[in-house]
Amino acid sequence: MARGDLLCPLDGLVLGLPRIGPFPGTDLVRGGEIGRHVHMQPTGTFVCANGHRWRAAGDFLLERIA
Repeated sequence: MARGDLLCPLDGLVLGLPRIGPFPGTDLVRGGEIGRHVHMQPTGTFVCANGHRWRAAGDFLLERIA
């Protein structure tokens, strides 16, 4: 599994690893079929070593292509 650190936009320091999971009620079996997709949502508040605090919000789409 790949690792993707979240970086502070102000100073580039590591904020942490976001917890990312599918929207509640998502049918992962059906969404995991080729040509289908799963909506994912990051959640959490992150702090860099300089004390800048950020909250992750929004969503993104994972589409299975192979």
